[in-house]
Amino acid sequence: EEGEEGEGNGIGFKAVTKEEQELDRIESKNLGIEHVFNKGGLWPKPFPIIKQNKLKEEKEKEKEKEKQEEEEGKKETEVLKWFEFLGQFLARSLFDNRHLDLPLSNAFLKFILSEPLSILDFSLLNSSLVSTLLKLLSISSSSSTPSPNPNSLLLDGCTIDDLYLNFTLPGHPSILLVPNGSETSVTLSNLQSYIYSILNTFLISGVEKQLISFKTGFNSVFSLNSLKGLFTVEELQLVIRGERNKKWKVEELRQWTKCDHGYSERSRTVVNLWELMEEFGREEQREFLMFVTGGVSLPVGGWRGLSPRLTIVKKETGGGKGEVDQYLPSVMTCVNYLKLPDYSSKEVLKSKLLFAMKNGGGEFHLS
Repeated sequence: EEGEEGEGNGIGFKAVTKEEQELDRIESKNLGIEHVFNKGGLWPKPFPIIKQNKLKEEKEKEKEKEKQEEEEGKKETEVLKWFEFLGQFLARSLFDNRHLDLPLSNAFLKFILSEPLSILDFSLLNSSLVSTLLKLLSISSSSSTPSPNPNSLLLDGCTIDDLYLNFTLPGHPSILLVPNGSETSVTLSNLQSYIYSILNTFLISGVEKQLISFKTGFNSVFSLNSLKGLFTVEELQLVIRGERNKKWKVEELRQWTKCDHGYSERSRTVVNLWELMEEFGREEQREFLMFVTGGVSLPVGGWRGLSPRLTIVKKETGGGKGEVDQYLPSVMTCVNYLKLPDYSSKEVLKSKLLFAMKNGGGEFHLS
């Protein structure tokens, strides 16, 4: 029933966190790695848009080619299902005011907000490639001027011909930028076309299907267009991921936590807990929140915005005074409820709490 202990968000938050971890794996399963990471945030991997032409296909074994295309089609369909699910998942989380530890890139957030993308957004996704493209763009501009300086047509001392570039997507040689792209050399005369084809594939044509699938999933919960003009990119990031990278302060914790059933805000163990929480780094904050609330970030407003409030109560162990230090803290994530033994020192509290955080976060047991 509403308001009873045991009713709340904890199990839902744990389920949401498990889905976030699975979404991090989506595009990495076929690469033999566990998680995808990009300092600039997540953005769809481009799909191949242009197929090899018929003349070249005729030189290959038709059955083998057809089988390969069928397998690629199945993989693409599976990826699109995941993007549709991601849209539903994000929309549902926003609707329910649940935060996700999902590092979407600024480019993805701009798409959500219907804002145009630029090369600056792409530079956050792949700064080294954009740096090279800007150098190539400068060479292309110089080549169109009368009597250009020969040095202005070099990239790191090499001519464009010496680079042996072709019209395939950098880092993805199977993705063609033009028909017969693997056999089409990049020259000064088509250099600008090469640069714009790369940007178009990474930001538009190569990711169009994925973004449409995401939008379809999102719209099944509520309209993606309803977010247009409502937030800035920074604000939307905060709404999705919650408050992050902010040190916790004892005064804030004292104001927005509740002490009950044997503890008050003057209790030694409670004060020790607050002081320990003030010392936490970002990873320890994540582990503590996962252990106590089932999520990995605080809502907008920090501890003030957490509902129900964090409640700290004394855990009755039934043992003698010397035995208290043998027990671990326990939680009721449904109501953000921390049951804490009255440890003999801050050092014991730290040892037991960190152990529980690292080994108990994400677990669910009946008691």
